[in-house]
Amino acid sequence: MIYIHGQQQIFKKLEEVLTGKNVGDEISAYLQPEEHFGDYDASLVTLENRDKFPEDLQVGMQFETESEDPEEQGIIVTVTDVTEQGVVLDANHPLAGMALRFEMTVQAINEPDIEVEDEVIDEEEHLHFREVRRTLH
Repeated sequence: MIYIHGQQQIFKKLEEVLTGKNVGDEISAYLQPEEHFGDYDASLVTLENRDKFPEDLQVGMQFETESEDPEEQGIIVTVTDVTEQGVVLDANHPLAGMALRFEMTVQAINEPDIEVEDEVIDEEEHLHFREVRRTLH
């Protein structure tokens, strides 16, 4: 996995255990549900009419729901059961509710080509600015 440290591209706890590590260091990390995708939420499981879906529908297929707000993305749902009458959809992340274990070895540490400095938020205009500096090689 390649990521930029400090940019919240991975789970917070993984970034914490990787902080200060060197090439060759081996790390084990255990994450509880609240440290990654959260607890399993039964209210995110719904039953829909079968006629809303294609004939070749199969368990495991995923769909993105449409959001009422055009600015927001839809939610990914997974088909967990198909009968003649209905389709069971689950909007939980597949790893929700599970404890996760990571075994990692630091392979390389590289300086990024682009540095993202402090993000500046103009509350009055609700605009977000980022000062970006490119490092040329």
